[in-house]
Amino acid sequence: MKNYLLTKDLLLELLQGSKSQKEKISLKLEDLLQKNKSLFISMNTLNNILNNEPDIEKRKLIYQNTKSLCEKILLLDNNDLPLVFGFQSQFKINHETAMELLIAQKHELDCILDISEKFQYQKIISVVSLILEGE
Repeated sequence: MKNYLLTKDLLLELLQGSKSQKEKISLKLEDLLQKNKSLFISMNTLNNILNNEPDIEKRKLIYQNTKSLCEKILLLDNNDLPLVFGFQSQFKINHETAMELLIAQKHELDCILDISEKFQYQKIISVVSLILEGE
């Protein structure tokens, strides 16, 4: 069974993208779940998304939907921060991307599921890119 980390970009597109993009992502996620794949999210990613939503009822809904979609919400601890900085330098990526990469590695996930190309310069973990073309 493969384990996938869902990135912030993917989840934001699922929440805020066009209807067509949301449907494409939903179908891909449903397909993975039907194939008994496990989906995970980082606490940092979830907090970023929730903090940017001003409506408390929408926050609750996002949290409930994420909790039902994902098997577990994953954490980093203070001892992991130097590794995040190392990933930033080594792969020339931003702090948030480095955190997602480290979470996937630390929790021994098989793949990162994303819609961008921000992970393309690393060889630590496989990335499944859902680059969504035109509507």
